[in-house]
Amino acid sequence: MANFCIRIAAVLAALPFLLPAQENSKPPANGATPADATARPRNPTIGVVDLDKARDQYPKAIAERENLQKLSQEFKARIDEMSKHIEQLQGELSLLKEGSGQREVKMVDLELAMGQRKGLASVFNGELNRARDKYDLMIYQDLEVAVAQVAKDRGVQIVLRVSPQEAIDERAKDTLDVQQIRLFTYNRRAVWFAADEVDLTPALIKYLQVPIKAEAGKAEAGKTEGKTETPPAPKPAGNGNGGL
Repeated sequence: MANFCIRIAAVLAALPFLLPAQENSKPPANGATPADATARPRNPTIGVVDLDKARDQYPKAIAERENLQKLSQEFKARIDEMSKHIEQLQGELSLLKEGSGQREVKMVDLELAMGQRKGLASVFNGELNRARDKYDLMIYQDLEVAVAQVAKDRGVQIVLRVSPQEAIDERAKDTLDVQQIRLFTYNRRAVWFAADEVDLTPALIKYLQVPIKAEAGKAEAGKTEGKTETPPAPKPAGNGNGGL
């Protein structure tokens, strides 16, 4: 009996040391997250998108492509106007006598006009390339936001870009250039098969029909003007032929 009482007393004495351990084993309070709850999923859900197809049907991209087309046509009209002037000078030159002072002056005018056209074409091409780069950057930034949101809405953790093989004209399918294009397409392909149920492209196209509120800073970085002003013609300098 005495030994039994001694064992009971020992158990009671150990209780204060056991309580903290029990408290630590309680479920986390509201708002707390167990350490293993943030672990990455063992089997992530994967989806694919055809960005080219989505971009072709994105209203904002369509509008910007039209602006680029107008800018290109405007530049081409300026160059065509200068080319007509050069043709006029060439016609006038053919009527002048060889070795005459008038012919020499007309030759100088022709050389200056051709040099001016070459320089202006270089300026226009540079301006058009910069406008295209701005367009591409802006659209890709919008696609980045849209793809992320569509994926989150559907519980998709990884999204890959699918690039379907482009159709090639049968009349040119045996040429070396077409073969090189096909080889390049195969070499850059990241997704070789994707079932219809993992294709997020239709959902992405639908999402893009509503204007996207770009993240702060991104919209400004990728912003393009509706119409780019035509740069002034450079001062005549240098000789040579050239054009767009």
